[in-house]
Amino acid sequence: MSESQSPVGYPEPTHSEQILRHVVGLQVQIHIAESRRPADGRMADAEIASAIIVSISEQWFLVTAGHLVDELRTRHQLGDRILGCRLLTLANSKGDLPTIPFGLIDPESATFLNADLIPFAVNQEGLDCLVVPIGDDLRELLDLRGIRALHESTWKEPLIRADMHYLAGLSASLARLDEESNRRQVKVGLQLPAPIIGIYPASNPPEKLVKPIERLFFHLPKVNGRCDGKPLQFDSPAGMSGGPIIAACIVSETDMRLCLVGIQSSWDKDSRVIAATPWPLVVQVIEKMIEMWEKSFESIPMFATMAIGVESP
Repeated sequence: MSESQSPVGYPEPTHSEQILRHVVGLQVQIHIAESRRPADGRMADAEIASAIIVSISEQWFLVTAGHLVDELRTRHQLGDRILGCRLLTLANSKGDLPTIPFGLIDPESATFLNADLIPFAVNQEGLDCLVVPIGDDLRELLDLRGIRALHESTWKEPLIRADMHYLAGLSASLARLDEESNRRQVKVGLQLPAPIIGIYPASNPPEKLVKPIERLFFHLPKVNGRCDGKPLQFDSPAGMSGGPIIAACIVSETDMRLCLVGIQSSWDKDSRVIAATPWPLVVQVIEKMIEMWEKSFESIPMFATMAIGVESP
């Protein structure tokens, strides 16, 4: 991939839609505590993450990074208030369709997650994932926006060769945050491109990224390009936590075979190396969830998503 010629977000224009149809973004709207507000007095903020939609045993799942929950819990403990969570569908980057309310976070619960969604989060020893089963209501909304689950056959049939590896998701560094505030509540709007960045295997990762559990490592290049006619530089994977690491085999100019190999977890700024949880480990987590449900219920329990809205004072 040429750093000087590739536009931000679309290093492979003919293939980008094929990847983004499986990827969504999460935006958690936050009211900043008065004691923590920046000098400009800004009241609103957002935690941004990326996620992949997959299908296992014909059930759809949303998978992202587990450390998102820890970061939100820390902010809540510092006094910030969670206003709500929503999904952004990246395949429709122009924003013609409204975002989807997604009641993932419940600050009042012991686990900080909405128990009605039956999510499972883990962030320890290098295993970093958050798995949420998708009910019929949410599946229909995603389907209307052109989002399709990446079928398990994709990774069960390994590629003979990988012509390229990509990291896809939302970029906080390229985001434009639109804030609207009044006496009763704070609303946060988000407009940003969805990068698909070519990454390259790294054989000597920094020691601080190495964990007891196996991880994958890739070098993340800086990419200069343009978005909406404006020059931009992709410099940081902030916001892309939970985004998929995809191996691609180019079949033709309009088609490529995809294989999901990992979930973006962390990175080292100095070496520009990112670490990812290997996808087979995430699949093991999901399969254990399914096994647990099958022992407890006649079928996998599904609940409709609920929007959580919290008014600020």
